Amino acid sequence: SFPERFGLWQMGSLIGDLMQPALQYNAPFLLTMGVHVLDPNATRTTVTANHVRATQNAGSKMAVVMPDVGKKARDWTAAADVIDAGGAIVSLYHQLALFTQPDRAVQAQETAKAIWRARGFELNADVYMHRQALIASLPMTMSPRFHGDLRKMRRVTRKTMGNAIHLAPLIAEWRGTRTPTMLFGGRRGQLMTLDVYDNDLGNYNFAIIGAPGSGKSVLMNEMAWSYRSIGARVWMLDLGRSFEKLCKKAGGTYIEFRSDSKINLNPFSVVTDECVAADGTVEGGINEDIDMLKPALAKMCSMGRTLEEVQLKALGAMALKLYKEYGRDLTITGLRDAFKTGSMPELGLNGDQRVKDLAVMLNPYTRDGEYARFFEGRNNIDFSNDFMVIENEELKRKPELHAVVNILLMYQITGQMYLSRDRKKVLFIDELKQQLGDIGSDDPVKAAVVEEAARRARKYGGALGTATQSADDFYGSAQMEAALNCSDWVFLLRQKAESIELLGRRGRITMDESKKRLLQSLRTEPGVFSECYVSSPVGEGVARNILDPFSHLLFSNKLEDNAPLDELRSAGLSIDDAITELLRRRGHSV
Repeated sequence: SFPERFGLWQMGSLIGDLMQPALQYNAPFLLTMGVHVLDPNATRTTVTANHVRATQNAGSKMAVVMPDVGKKARDWTAAADVIDAGGAIVSLYHQLALFTQPDRAVQAQETAKAIWRARGFELNADVYMHRQALIASLPMTMSPRFHGDLRKMRRVTRKTMGNAIHLAPLIAEWRGTRTPTMLFGGRRGQLMTLDVYDNDLGNYNFAIIGAPGSGKSVLMNEMAWSYRSIGARVWMLDLGRSFEKLCKKAGGTYIEFRSDSKINLNPFSVVTDECVAADGTVEGGINEDIDMLKPALAKMCSMGRTLEEVQLKALGAMALKLYKEYGRDLTITGLRDAFKTGSMPELGLNGDQRVKDLAVMLNPYTRDGEYARFFEGRNNIDFSNDFMVIENEELKRKPELHAVVNILLMYQITGQMYLSRDRKKVLFIDELKQQLGDIGSDDPVKAAVVEEAARRARKYGGALGTATQSADDFYGSAQMEAALNCSDWVFLLRQKAESIELLGRRGRITMDESKKRLLQSLRTEPGVFSECYVSSPVGEGVARNILDPFSHLLFSNKLEDNAPLDELRSAGLSIDDAITELLRRRGHSV
């Protein structure tokens, strides 16, 4: 039976309820509607006769004891109005096929009935008509003779063409984008493919927002592994060793700032080479790189306050002048020494104390300073590996150095994007707020760094991905908001209600009450899946990150998973063998 009223916009609920797990199919299903357009002349005669009869019955004394007489009269009146307006009457059916194991068939059937009953439909089970039901589910089978068989078995019903349109199974879950780089599942069983590079309406940058325990790091692992699997170059700025296992698995380069490491980050020795693009414009070189070098030098000079305009101009001008003289042999020490006199004739400065102050401010990063080992000499970070993880945990105790290092890494990695424009390239920055040394106050220099990194990534065909624990973080300062504003894609995992309200107020996600309720329902089933809401210019919807047991252990940050894996690896097992052994111990077939 059918409900009294039903609209096309409600058809999405017949593939499962978006909000209630109990009203979601637990087996693959196939929903088919077959439509046979009836002969208009014969239909007009039938409708007219039934309309006259129903109208007479509704006005008779029988109507008092037969309540359905009035309903029939209204139905035939509606049908007659459609015919008079030039519409058509059709014969249609709905067929729902479930694909499941015999021992689960009853449960799957009852779930399907409950889903349809919630919308006013009553389903009848096909007990002895499986062949006809299967044929009715398949395309290209609705011939006149087959329709005759269905009519004899009373499996079709007459409806107006408008009814048929509103009852058509046309609405389903968002299927994602066209390229299957990442694979997710929808709440109602839809296979979803995603690739941030499918955004033809903007950039490829993305922001990930997820509370602790919501699956943020797991999602970043999955994205990084997916892009590396299609040959993309991947860089990850880590804080907390979330990506160490994946790096080992991928055969990548894992860099740590330990006390015994000999890492050198001299930015001048990695300035890109100039080249002429196809359109005749000059790209690369010190004149373009200075847009990221100057903010890095400014943060070396002062982490807590913004430099005066004269000092910023002096930093840029002196860096350009000395680089043209010394090239990649230039160091921070050389820059400091040039500021000692306080004189820059080209800027009309002579013995200026503000310029002399720059020499003092830069001193910690010179050969005489506490950070000399990181900046004196040639830059030696090897970026030849296509998968790199740079762990910054050891720098957390030195916030000034931490922020400078990350600015320089963003500069160097976006420069690497420039060198490999024929491939997809993704830079992940986990815990962006901590990586930038953000304390909640606006910092125009850091904001400029983020915007310039996003611009360079977009220009060179790369994607910049930033992650933080709360939407509040992105709106806590100008630099964090710049990172969010530069991202066309947002992956929102479980959040507090206040954070969701903030995203709505700021207009980052178009919000109404139903959307708010949907976002507040995002959840994580430990060991099974984590949900995120994907928002982009090319579509939006809820995606479930569903992992196999091996990937779950590979991406996990939980102590109960990492402790036994570390023990097995210390015994000499590779990361693959350690995960396989742990799965075997936990009863998985491997």
